[in-house]
Amino acid sequence: MANAEHVDNFRKGPRNWNEWRRDNPEVVPDLREAVLRGGDFRPRDLNGVDLREANLREADFSGADLSGADFRRASLTRANLLWANLREADFSEANLSGANLSGANLVSADLRGANLSGANLSGAAFCGADLSGADLGGADLRGATLHSAKLDGAILTNAKLWEKLRAGWSIKGVICERAFWDEKAVEPTEYGPGEFERLYSDEQLVQLIYPDAMTRFELNTLPALIYHLEKVLPGAKLRLKSVEEAAGRAKVSIVVENTHEASFDEVQKVARALQAAQLELRDERRRRKRLEIEKRLLLDEVFPRVLAASAPKQMTATASGGSTIVIESPRVIAASHEAINDVDAIKAVAEAA
Repeated sequence: MANAEHVDNFRKGPRNWNEWRRDNPEVVPDLREAVLRGGDFRPRDLNGVDLREANLREADFSGADLSGADFRRASLTRANLLWANLREADFSEANLSGANLSGANLVSADLRGANLSGANLSGAAFCGADLSGADLGGADLRGATLHSAKLDGAILTNAKLWEKLRAGWSIKGVICERAFWDEKAVEPTEYGPGEFERLYSDEQLVQLIYPDAMTRFELNTLPALIYHLEKVLPGAKLRLKSVEEAAGRAKVSIVVENTHEASFDEVQKVARALQAAQLELRDERRRRKRLEIEKRLLLDEVFPRVLAASAPKQMTATASGGSTIVIESPRVIAASHEAINDVDAIKAVAEAA
């Protein structure tokens, strides 16, 4: 229940409210469960105010400083929070359906389980915010910043997502049957169960740094390193993303698409142990060992299997007279006969090709 004196100070207007707050900086305004529907909060100092379970429907907070305010389970349906400072505010389980939070600062805000369906969140900053389990169905997130935001289990069906920024976001278990990625939000993209998460989850990357660039040996054995990782870590699925050279070093990025029984930390640990083994062989005294490994890997094992797996082909054409040259490989067996002025022979070769 709200503090009656605090509610009375609020109703006396912004000047009286702000003077009271300046004179009592240690007091946290208690407006819990207060009915302030349609109220004008704009000129007031609302930093850290307690508005839990308050009725704030259609209230105007535009441009207000509400950093650290507590809105847990409050009703903010169709409220105006345009350009408001809501940094680290707590909106868990609050009802913000149809609210206008365009351009609002919601950095590190708590919006777990909040109802944001149909809300205008365009251009809002959600960096580091927790929206786990929030309902964002039909919400306008065009141009919003969702860097490192947590949306695990959130509903995103019919959300407008044009030019939103999402590096580092988490969308485990997110529910999204369709979304709009175009600027005017008129062209829906449909998604099957779990498809949105598979397509837009941020990649887990193992990054290996090689000082002074990669040697030929390290580059040649890189596929074997990835293969060995998958072999020793049950269920792990990895793929090479890139090999980059810059500033006198090389960086290898390996995408971890699945870990199952093995944790991501285990994948990183084993990958770095394998890389350390590679780097140990840089010692010139171990040159012979490097060559033996490369020969076994590339000649004794890999290429013979590649060549053996290729089904032979044969391409022939018959011509009258002349010498014969025959070229053979596991993939192609070609018989070439001299065919000067022999139109039929030339045609047969062309058709066989």
